[in-house]
Amino acid sequence: RMMWLLPAPWAGAFERRPQVWPHFLAAALAPCVVGYAEIGSWLASNASVGGDDNPYQEWIDTYAAEDYQEVAWAHAAQLDRLLTRRAGPGRIESLSRTFAEATRLEVGFWQMGIDAAG
Repeated sequence: RMMWLLPAPWAGAFERRPQVWPHFLAAALAPCVVGYAEIGSWLASNASVGGDDNPYQEWIDTYAAEDYQEVAWAHAAQLDRLLTRRAGPGRIESLSRTFAEATRLEVGFWQMGIDAAG
């Protein structure tokens, strides 16, 4: 479970109030889902990156593909809808912290690869 993404006051919300869970899950996944779409699209459009000799070409093709792009932007739109319909002032602050922490972790993930490539 991804309970580490939930701020302490909401840690038990999944069990007590499942209606709040979609907000946090969508916010926590957005940096990865949308980030991969952005990165895949950028890499696919950068001619110097692509090619059969690139060991990551399959990854690039997967996340640049139209079907994944549709999934990613549908996720972003769903997050927007959830926030518009159900997020009040107190919840938006908590969701923002969840999004920021997930983004920090995603950046750290990419940074590990950059650092390893040296």
